[in-house]
Amino acid sequence: MPKHVMSKLVPTAIKHKPEILERLSNGETVASIAKSLGIARETLSRTLAHDADYQQAFTEALDARLDQREQELEQASDNITLARARELLSHARWRAERLNPARYGQRPSVAIQVNTGSAITDAELAKIVREGG
Repeated sequence: MPKHVMSKLVPTAIKHKPEILERLSNGETVASIAKSLGIARETLSRTLAHDADYQQAFTEALDARLDQREQELEQASDNITLARARELLSHARWRAERLNPARYGQRPSVAIQVNTGSAITDAELAKIVREGG
């Protein structure tokens, strides 16, 4: 996109910021919001990327989409809608993990293994200390 066109679109995104944040918080996608405002999705994302309000709204949007997909799963009335709801929920979880891994990503697990088979007893330790080594 030419630079002069890009510079005109940034103020449009900023002018509509409250509307954009509200729509995002309600679970609407950045792509559909950008399309309705006549702005490229990439332009809208880049314009607001470092804005704390935008980041909060984006997190709320992910929550809203996950909630929506969970409701669809709970309301599934037959095997076809159940399978569809499961797939959409799985995709929403995957997307949330990729877009906000700090909040939605899998937590690393740490396992500590202690081998007590070769540990010395208190008596052996006391003897080592008394004898100086």
